[in-house]
Formats: sequence, C-alpha cells, structure tokens
Amino acid sequence: MTAVSSPDYPGERLIVCRNPALAPERARKREDLLQATERDLAAIREAVGRARRPLHGIAPIARKVGAVLDRRHMAKHFDIDIAEDRFALTRKTAAIAAEAALDGLDDSISNRPVAAPMPPVRHGISTRLCFHLPFVRISRGNASARPRGIPPR
Repeated sequence: MTAVSSPDYPGERLIVCRNPALAPERARKREDLLQATERDLAAIREAVGRARRPLHGIAPIARKVGAVLDRRHMAKHFDIDIAEDRFALTRKTAAIAAEAALDGLDDSISNRPVAAPMPPVRHGISTRLCFHLPFVRISRGNASARPRGIPPR
C-alpha cells in the first residue's frame, strides 16, 4: 500500500494497493469480454460480406459496431476499419498488455490532506485494508467506507 499524488487530482492523496488475488480475476474477465465482443463483431462482419442483402454503408455498419462496443466498453482494445462495403477489426495487443500489467492494483482517494503525514502502517490493519480496497471507496467528505456503487447518505 502506498500513497501517491497526481496533477489530475490536485491536493488529494491517492492510495494504491496491490491485491494479487484480484489479478487473475481481472485477466479472466477482460479476456471473456474481448471474446464476447469479437464474437458479436464477427456477426457484423459476416452481415457485411454476405451475398444476399449485405449490410452496406459506413453509417449503418458504424451504428451496429458502436452498439456492440458500447455494450461491453471494449472500444479501446480494438482498431476498427469501416468502409462502404468492408468491415475489419484487430486487437490492440500493446494496449491490452499495458492494461494487464496493472491487474491487481486498486486505488482510492483519501480524505487526509496531502500535507498531513500518513499514519504508520501496522501490518494487520494494512493487510486487511489492502485486501478490501477493491470493494470499498473512501469518500472525500468523510472517512466512512461503503461498497462501491452505493451513494452516501
């Protein structure tokens, strides 16, 4: 567990924690999403290339491709090439590998000011906090922890 700062978040302290148990799960989920997206995009590619009533035109093809990419938020992992009568895609292997390198890292925002020193890390507490960070978001306004997705009261 470490505290870092970023120019994107001035005056805030970001807490980063490594959770080795989370890395394989994120890798599996990413690969499942990539395969499902490729399967759906392959159906569009077949529709563009079929002999009877092919899907043609940049706008209709782009709308169908956009719907598939938006469903699983995988657009950043594919290079898409759309023309009047052609649709091709390739995986961005470098971007996927760069994201995979961050598997197992989680971050939260601390309400402790940047100028204030971090409290000493006690092994038992830091280990428990570290393994619960994927499910907890520390609010800026108070120190209460709650599961992600549940708004503050």
